[in-house]
Amino acid sequence: MSSTANTVRLPHRRVVLENGVVLVFAEQAHSSKLFLLASIDAGARCEERERAGIAQLAIRVLEEGSERYPGQALSRAIEGVGGTLEADGDGLAVEVNAEDWALAIDVLSDALLHSSCDEEAFERQQELQLSEIQAELDEPRTQALLRFRRMVYGDQHPFGRPTQGNEESVALATLEDVQRFHAEWFAPARCVVVVSGRILDPARLEAALASAFGAWSNPGALPLPPYPELELASSRRVEIQREDRSQVNLYLGHLGVRRVDPRFPALMLLDHVLGTGSGFTDRLSKRLRDDWGLAYSVYATISSSAGREPGTFLAYIGTSPDKVQQAIDGMLEEFERIRREAPSPAELELAKSYLLGSWPFRFERNSQRARWLLAAERLLLPSDEVELFPERLRAVQADEVLEAARACLHPEGLQAALVGPIDAVRL
Repeated sequence: MSSTANTVRLPHRRVVLENGVVLVFAEQAHSSKLFLLASIDAGARCEERERAGIAQLAIRVLEEGSERYPGQALSRAIEGVGGTLEADGDGLAVEVNAEDWALAIDVLSDALLHSSCDEEAFERQQELQLSEIQAELDEPRTQALLRFRRMVYGDQHPFGRPTQGNEESVALATLEDVQRFHAEWFAPARCVVVVSGRILDPARLEAALASAFGAWSNPGALPLPPYPELELASSRRVEIQREDRSQVNLYLGHLGVRRVDPRFPALMLLDHVLGTGSGFTDRLSKRLRDDWGLAYSVYATISSSAGREPGTFLAYIGTSPDKVQQAIDGMLEEFERIRREAPSPAELELAKSYLLGSWPFRFERNSQRARWLLAAERLLLPSDEVELFPERLRAVQADEVLEAARACLHPEGLQAALVGPIDAVRL
């Protein structure tokens, strides 16, 4: 990767194997490491609502052993050369020293294609997931966010329920359920493997990946189900979960936009002006935090969650019960203001300066570059998006931010989720 005056260059090469597996190579000669990320496009939309959490379990168990590396031998093989192996929301990732690339490919492919998790290992991962669910239940801010997302997406859409599932659905899950999930949804045409870092022998590495993944076949895989249709709420709504806490956690917002929305650069600038400005320089922070002293942290964003499906426009504040109505009124006033008042030259310049200055830092590490390339593949972004985006951002005018605010912020459809010692609010 190279960058000059905020322009980032991320040269990469894309290869599609005959079975549909996509390989993406991003060579970084200055790095001593190699990061490999294998991802299957088979998440929560592939699980039944009553089986919520199975998709997450299906990824977690991948680090629990394979045919050639049973049990703990899988992680030990990578740890033995000073590397790491991790299963997360994006898939299965391995990072090693550049010279250990062959071992990394062998471990990665065997774990993904030939998982051999046993009952004991499955129960360990199940218990870990259940403990994480319990931790979420004990965290009021998380509960407020989950309630907000359910209000926006509904319980039929996978984004409207916890990724981890719930205590009942995960407790009922079995190893056979996970194995069935692998058989039904893991297929080569849904797999992307990204390699980022120092590639010592490009031809041999590509041949090794093609050999490891090219023979994979799953003709019995089910077709991916479509996401449910989404609609912006036509009226405002409030849900309160009363709990005896020291403060109220509030999320306020509505359905957002997709990442491919042409207004995305303008919306990033809108976020910065309205609710994510550096050093508390945004309008919400100045008013609710500095002027009114309602909370240390307050923010609003529409761009950060934009993906293949619409994300959310959401604002957050944690404040005392007697200040909640003032916080809501202040937020509503700022939402209306950003829709009638374009950013000032100083606001726009500050937003652009920060976003352009921080752009190269999104691509410093091999893992960051790999996850960007994976997201670009899933979102069908242009191959030169990394290079061209700063120029698109720099070209945005204040009136474009205003137009984006008027088109994408919908005060009439706001949804409010609150958790804390409060019984009613006015929206």
